[in-house]
Amino acid sequence: MYIKAIVKDRTGKTFEVVAKNGCTIILPHGLFEQARFAYATNLLLAQFYQKIKPYANQDHAIEEITTDNTLVAEKLAKEGLKVSFMPLESEQVET
Repeated sequence: MYIKAIVKDRTGKTFEVVAKNGCTIILPHGLFEQARFAYATNLLLAQFYQKIKPYANQDHAIEEITTDNTLVAEKLAKEGLKVSFMPLESEQVET
């Protein structure tokens, strides 16, 4: 799983903030997988928020978020962010 955010500062410079973990579950089936998926999603969100926190000010704006986690994509889209769902890209993202 991963979350990748494209952040833009006041000068127009863009850069990426990436959080990634080793969970490969995209759609959980069964109780055990659902529990693992929920735990991994919470860890991923905590890691992402920790990495994005320094940019949570008026000098930076999130341009786009890309993720392979459907729960994260739905939640962030409801908050008004531009979110792309790309499940196959998770192996290409480097931290």
